[in-house]
Amino acid sequence: MEKMTNIQGRLLEGCVWDEREEKLYFVDIEDRKIYCMDPKTRFLSDMEMKDYVSCIVLRPDGDLMAALPDGLYRVDFRKRTVIKVMESCLPAGIRYNDGKCAPDGKLWIGSMAICQDESAPHAGALFCIEKEKIRTIYSGYTIPNGLAWNEERTCFYHIDTPERKVDRYHLTESGQITGRETAADLSREEGNPDGMCMDSQGNLWIAMWGGSQVLCVDPRTGEILMRLPVNDLYVSCCTFGGKELDQLFITTARAEDGSGGELYMEKMQVKGVKAGRYGQTE
Repeated sequence: MEKMTNIQGRLLEGCVWDEREEKLYFVDIEDRKIYCMDPKTRFLSDMEMKDYVSCIVLRPDGDLMAALPDGLYRVDFRKRTVIKVMESCLPAGIRYNDGKCAPDGKLWIGSMAICQDESAPHAGALFCIEKEKIRTIYSGYTIPNGLAWNEERTCFYHIDTPERKVDRYHLTESGQITGRETAADLSREEGNPDGMCMDSQGNLWIAMWGGSQVLCVDPRTGEILMRLPVNDLYVSCCTFGGKELDQLFITTARAEDGSGGELYMEKMQVKGVKAGRYGQTE
């Protein structure tokens, strides 16, 4: 596994590959930064935001959509411009967390309590956003993470980290999710499931927070197909990228001993799928 950075970030997350520019974007939630890396040259640039930046997704025009506690922003990383496009509906003490665009262009994003104390359980929610408007809200989550859709667009996979499992939902034609059930029980594995992506064979790659690993899971059977060791303890997110989508990029967070908070890359024998773009159906 190749270490791509030496930044000692606090909470690297939300990695997404732009296949047009052949660049990787990711965030440091707590340091309030968006990063962009060209893996060929290792050139890394960053852009500071005014508050926690929980996730970023691609837009069809090449800009980004970024989630901050007070709303969604359109970000032109090249020109360093930021425009708010949607006000937040989150109450005080709640921030957005992991989010991704579905193949139909809708943005799915979770929310969680900033302070994970006794009031945090079930204080979060899962939102579906379309055209800068909230389409649906699903409540009762604690730390919503890891989103993926199968190729047929009939299943939505999602993680609520403290539950230590991957849930499967039926995805209706209108885009609603119903029928929550367990796709993979990870309670006996090292770490807690965090960010997640899907490969071209329909298997899930899951970052295990506190487990120093990424798991490959077949969501149709719940079987663990592979354990990929990572040098850092707090593995937060992963996504496929590279020209052939055969490189797995992995982010980590800083541990108590100061290690971690880096980006890694592993060359894979399997390929990933392109990231969805906000508002773009194909």
